[in-house]
Amino acid sequence: MELTVNWHLLNCLAEIANQAGRAIMAVYETDFEHRLKADDSPVTEADIRADQIVRARQAGAATGISFVCNPQENRASYLDKSLMS
Repeated sequence: MELTVNWHLLNCLAEIANQAGRAIMAVYETDFEHRLKADDSPVTEADIRADQIVRARQAGAATGISFVCNPQENRASYLDKSLMS
C-alpha cells in the first residue's frame, strides 16, 4: 500500500501546533492559575489560548477534517471572564 502525504497540510498543521505551543509557553512563564471545568478537570489560560489558535487556524488549513481540542465545552460555564480576554 502506498502512502500519499499532503505536505502542504502537514506543514500547516505543524505551524498551528508551533504557534499554539508558543502561546502555551508564554502563559507558563507567568504565575498562572487554573480553574475547574464542569467535569472537575483543570483548565488554564494556556489551554484557552491554544484552543483558540487551533480552532481559528485549522478551519482554513484543513477544511473537512475534524479536530478534537481541549477544552471543548462552553468556556463561559467554567471560566471567569478574566481568562477569556
